[in-house]
Amino acid sequence: MTSRRLRKWAAPLSAAAMTATLALLQVGEAYAQRSFEEAVFGRPVGFQPAHEARVRSTTSRHASYNQEPEMIEEVPARPRRSAPPTVADEEIIYEDGGYEGDCEDCGHCPTPLRRMYWARGEYLYWWTKGMDVPPLVTTAGAAQTGALGAAGTNIVFGDDLINNDGRSGAKVTLGWELFTSTPSSIEISYFGLAQEETNFSLDTPSGITVSRPFFNINPDTGIARQDAEFVSQPNNFAGAVNVDATTELNGGEALLRWTMCEATCSNTEMMLGYRFLRLDDSIHIREDIRVLSATGGQVIGTTINLFDLFESENEFHGVEIGTASRHYRGRWTLETLVKLAMGSTRSTTTVSGQTTRTVPGAGSATSSGGLLSQPSNIGTHEFDSFSVVPELGIALKYDLTPCLQASVGYSFLYWSKVGRAGEQIDTDVNLTQQPPGPTTGELRPVYPEISNDFWAQGLNVGLEWTF
Repeated sequence: MTSRRLRKWAAPLSAAAMTATLALLQVGEAYAQRSFEEAVFGRPVGFQPAHEARVRSTTSRHASYNQEPEMIEEVPARPRRSAPPTVADEEIIYEDGGYEGDCEDCGHCPTPLRRMYWARGEYLYWWTKGMDVPPLVTTAGAAQTGALGAAGTNIVFGDDLINNDGRSGAKVTLGWELFTSTPSSIEISYFGLAQEETNFSLDTPSGITVSRPFFNINPDTGIARQDAEFVSQPNNFAGAVNVDATTELNGGEALLRWTMCEATCSNTEMMLGYRFLRLDDSIHIREDIRVLSATGGQVIGTTINLFDLFESENEFHGVEIGTASRHYRGRWTLETLVKLAMGSTRSTTTVSGQTTRTVPGAGSATSSGGLLSQPSNIGTHEFDSFSVVPELGIALKYDLTPCLQASVGYSFLYWSKVGRAGEQIDTDVNLTQQPPGPTTGELRPVYPEISNDFWAQGLNVGLEWTF
């Protein structure tokens, strides 16, 4: 009887025992897997890195560390700050984005929104390296010439750097996410600084000689020496001199960016693309002179109007590589940037000038060339050089909302070879090139083809909108 009862319950008991054993094995395996994830990666199973929102990952890519996309719950249309994530079926499910203090070490919870595009506008206040110009205007006593090195000569414009003050500018950046297995995007940007101007004017000061200095390589008498052209001299000449100098800088980039390294509270991106820069300088010198005496055979009342114009354009085109690193702490992001562009710079300098002399009763005559612009250097001159353009940047950003971010930062840009307008002025002059001639001696001034380095640096304040 007893044996019959045991045989009756043996099959159900065996099935129950096997089911319990399998359940225990499955629980142990799941616990071991979870422990392995936490021990090796320092995160619970299913954790989604916070920085994925900042690299604008799409919803389908918000499953991290090889987690299947269907393991992530659909995101509500309107994000809101909410309670910490809940656990269901051994998965961490983020119902909403947020910035909770207990979201991992950096306190930056993921915001799994569909962020396909972004636009950033920045206000710039930058300083640039000044343009070096030779002595262009001097003053001296009433009976003195104003030549360089002569007693009583004072340089009132030139022999210094100009256009090196701070000025405003703007930068606009647009970007969009690419549908690739690795988080990547395309970004284009353009920046420009306001034109900086330096203006100088001097008009017939009383009892003072105003001159434009130069080195006369072929004087009418004597040997080559420092000399000066009178603009204003008591009892002999009345006149005015004006100098206007300008500088402009702008540029742009087109970059492919992709994520190289990810962690819970940071990520690193690589960049590859194209860079363009343009730097324009100009110096315009004008003289208006009226003869007051017959000194030197001049006819009283004769007027002389002349100008010298030096304009330079520098264009850089090159390939750019770089890296950007971001570190997160709650709503704050610290970003560092290092880029290097290599390519060619074409420097183009245009020199022009003209002199118009009007003699009472004899009419006007116009000739090519002013003082520092003569037939020997007038024209368009070009040269190409290999250049490097490194850039360094750092920015501190704050998330005002899940879609709006404010930033403040600093940038430094270096350009290895450019031709500045002021450095293309040759102050050695052979005046016999002017009518009535004939031209004798060495043809000067010439185009010196001088290149130098250039830098720009300053502060950036901006807003970024992602959508």
